Amino acid sequence: MKQRKYNILIILIFTIISIIVAYFIYKIAQKRINDLTKRNYQEYAMKIKNKVKDSIKNQKEKITSSVLLLTNRSSMRKVQSSNNPDLIKLREFILNLNGYIEGKNIYFQIIYRNGKSFYRSWCNKRGDYLLDIRSDIGEILEYPKTLTTINVDKFGMTFKSIVPIYNNSKLIGVFEIITNFDEVFINLEKQKINSLFLMDKKYNHQLLKNHYLFVDDYLIINS
Repeated sequence: MKQRKYNILIILIFTIISIIVAYFIYKIAQKRINDLTKRNYQEYAMKIKNKVKDSIKNQKEKITSSVLLLTNRSSMRKVQSSNNPDLIKLREFILNLNGYIEGKNIYFQIIYRNGKSFYRSWCNKRGDYLLDIRSDIGEILEYPKTLTTINVDKFGMTFKSIVPIYNNSKLIGVFEIITNFDEVFINLEKQKINSLFLMDKKYNHQLLKNHYLFVDDYLIINS
């Protein structure tokens, strides 16, 4: 009888120890799986982040190149020197951008040396003074340089590139090209990356909200 009780006790102790050991083995294995999953996710997230950064950098470089291409044409200098914006051939300008920028929404404007608008491709408004609302243009007119940035305005989040225009070494104004993130999305799609870009809601007051899609007040940039 005592031997039987002893055997039962041994079995019970062995069972408890086995359960404890199995539990710790499970926890260790689970931690290793979680660590591996987290590391794989971090590596993948970093890979995607770098691809997005590269696509944005590539877009900015293409925009800058396209603006330099157009402003270096003698026809551009002649148009502004003539003070006749009607001489601008919009279709020709857009065609000249083919091979540089993909996407449909491409706009440009030319600003006089005095800060007044000379030409806008998206409307007929001309002659308005911009330096009160566009400090970046004022800075370039004062200290000429090429500037390419990502901006938020009433049209959403866009790329903008501004280049000084010279005629016989004299600064006569600036040329600005504006485009959206189409090429970034196209490039990511080519790499089989489905993306959703959201803009911080703190910029919403600048937007024409009727023109865009939102998720919890966050603008969907690639809508």
